[in-house]
Amino acid sequence: MKVRRDQRAPAEINALEHAWWEQNAALVARFWEMEDGLSQIIRKGYLDRARRFFVGGRAPATVLELGCGSGWVGQMLAGRDVRIVGTDFSAAQIELAVANAKRKGLEAWTSYSVASSAEWPAAAGRADGVLIHAFLHHLDQDEIDRFFADLVSIVRGGVKVWLLEPGFYDQAPAGHGPTRRSKILLRLATIVNDRLTAFLRRHGDQNENAREQFMSLVQLAESKGWYLSPKEVPFEVGEFTRYLADRMDVRTHYWAVINAVGWAFESNLVERKEALRSAKRWAWPLLAWIDRMLARDEVALRRQLQPPAYAFHVWECVLR
Repeated sequence: MKVRRDQRAPAEINALEHAWWEQNAALVARFWEMEDGLSQIIRKGYLDRARRFFVGGRAPATVLELGCGSGWVGQMLAGRDVRIVGTDFSAAQIELAVANAKRKGLEAWTSYSVASSAEWPAAAGRADGVLIHAFLHHLDQDEIDRFFADLVSIVRGGVKVWLLEPGFYDQAPAGHGPTRRSKILLRLATIVNDRLTAFLRRHGDQNENAREQFMSLVQLAESKGWYLSPKEVPFEVGEFTRYLADRMDVRTHYWAVINAVGWAFESNLVERKEALRSAKRWAWPLLAWIDRMLARDEVALRRQLQPPAYAFHVWECVLR
């Protein structure tokens, strides 16, 4: 598994990454974006923190969402206090973002356009915040360097920058393993998730075609040595924190989601709404709580999150 990104990705890999997203945007959105209510349960904690970070006494705040994909992240923040201006290099993803905003009645607080990582909308110069949710790990190192150089030159000082990216640790700590509490929580999560999976397979009328399509993407990635899409590589947390600190003031950083995105796989296949509603009542609040508790056990995470394993980390920064 590739854990170090290219300094400059070959042209054929860039083309392959773009084609991959154009072909698989809707399928990936099903598993990554999730059903609205399920996504709220899993992600509410860290996205509520993001909203408070952006608004922070200044409302409404105009937030530039880069690499917005199907728009679901910014749409969980959008409203009277937050206006989202989203961009993505994939026209298929932007079409999904526009359709999703219309479906949710958020057109008044959102706008979207196609743009590469090197292109910046006119709103960038007057933005109050920049939202980056699992976007940068799809870039090579030259693109990341150029992105931050542009960010510093185009966006004014004092603007808040919130990032979530997949991350791992490069070295497990010596000494003690996970706490007894974390072991109990993981055991409880396994029991709940096993029962939930059995329930959904029995009552959920799951979409087997979506399962097969997604597993085909996973198998292709494994055969090629990719994480999922051709170009993506998670960040080593310490290294990336230092990289950000050279360019911005890193106010804080923390783990947001550890296992819950993976646990949600079976729920994302469900077609029968009654079964998913039941899961959201009894199983998912408990699983989401367990995941948040696991995010606090740093020693356990340093052992668990060795490549190719990863989880999702947040950095809250302010431009100098």
